[in-house]
Amino acid sequence: MQRTCVYQRQVQRINVGIEITNNELPAYWERGGMNNDGCGVAVVIGNHMGAAKRPLFVRSKGELACKEHALFVIKPGDVIVEAIADHRRVVSVIMYRVDSIDRDNASAMLNVINEFTGNIWTEAVPESLDAIITTAIEKSMTHHCRAPCYVASA
Repeated sequence: MQRTCVYQRQVQRINVGIEITNNELPAYWERGGMNNDGCGVAVVIGNHMGAAKRPLFVRSKGELACKEHALFVIKPGDVIVEAIADHRRVVSVIMYRVDSIDRDNASAMLNVINEFTGNIWTEAVPESLDAIITTAIEKSMTHHCRAPCYVASA
């Protein structure tokens, strides 16, 4: 992937639904994988530096293929990466930073901090984010992914 700035992007924000745990903690799922038609989407979660976090819960039963795999507590500043692949080709990677959390409405506001589309990053990518980006891409290309991929060891 090319790591140069080529065009100016406008700051984008999106509002996403989150889980609120029994202990009132805001949480978001690592999920995804590639389905039978060769299309893959993956979402992975890291801390404010993009490093792997320890999950609250890891699913091990039920339908797992391309579904929710691990639930992570999120807080403002955390990094979320979404990768989209089509027939083992990266279509896009979107990096978000958690801006705010609304527990009453079980939602989080995410700011787009960088994007990879058309084989070009909108901004230079710090090396500290290489692992989370690579993991999101690999998960999006993993046929029927059934397990979390970006988890800190105990």
